[in-house]
Amino acid sequence: MPAHLRSGVARRLALSILAIGATATPSSTRAETHVTGVAEAVRLEANDATVDETLVALGAAFGLRYRASAALDRRITGTYEGPIEHVISRLLMGYNFIVKTSPGSTQVMVLGNSSAPPVKAPKAAAQNIDAPPSPLHARAPRFRD
Repeated sequence: MPAHLRSGVARRLALSILAIGATATPSSTRAETHVTGVAEAVRLEANDATVDETLVALGAAFGLRYRASAALDRRITGTYEGPIEHVISRLLMGYNFIVKTSPGSTQVMVLGNSSAPPVKAPKAAAQNIDAPPSPLHARAPRFRD
């Protein structure tokens, strides 16, 4: 093979190896969550953190307890400010959840993803829909003048 072709092949091979090496290096960014403030004025800063990681951070800072029946693995980046209930609501957008607060305690139950298909009613309940109205819901009689 002529020398001028060998140098071109070697150059392309070297560039290919560099490109593969650059894509194979692990990312230097890591998930981070910082919480400051008090329950009435929370400031939560998240950088590529999962919803689960942010709730853990709120738990460490404010004693928040939570349970989830869905994976809370959606990644978020941003700053959330306000009362803890509002911060939780913004973090859990896209999920069905319940928040219970009492003095010094916040509990969250995540029921699932709000984009999940609706649950169908059992057949027994569906049959009752077509049943005639009960006497309590019957029309009131009309009086003639």
